[in-house]
Amino acid sequence: MMDDVRQLRGLRGAALERAFLTMMQDHHQSGVDMARMALGKLQNPALRRLAQKMVSVQTKENEQMRVYLSRWYRMDRRAKPDPRMQDTMEKMARLSGAAFDRAFVAEMSHHHEGAIQMSEPVRRRAPHAEVRRLAVKILTDQRKEQRAMRQALRGA
Repeated sequence: MMDDVRQLRGLRGAALERAFLTMMQDHHQSGVDMARMALGKLQNPALRRLAQKMVSVQTKENEQMRVYLSRWYRMDRRAKPDPRMQDTMEKMARLSGAAFDRAFVAEMSHHHEGAIQMSEPVRRRAPHAEVRRLAVKILTDQRKEQRAMRQALRGA
């Protein structure tokens, strides 16, 4: 994850935007996959609602990023899960009950932090205003979700 952030910080212009859009597609897809798994395992209803929202919002954002890549860069690219998430997904799949709920909050919060870090250099430097706005939206949404997940876990 930190390699992605370092790479983005070193880029400018269209190269920054293309890299962000492709990296974030895969990052989001991994988050969607984790949230979908969580829908069948979470005990906490507030966390379940948050997981459903994550699936919905990030799926829409992935489609938006696909359109941007196609329109501006003539890339026909579909999101694919980041293979670096495989171990995390396997570990979480073995958990259940409150242990799963705690692991979901910890892992998804960490995952969100990656998206926040990736969005930071893009929110001011992407060539297209639409991508700058998307980066700000990701920053804002994922910080809110981090807080909401911690609150939901404390309230359980």
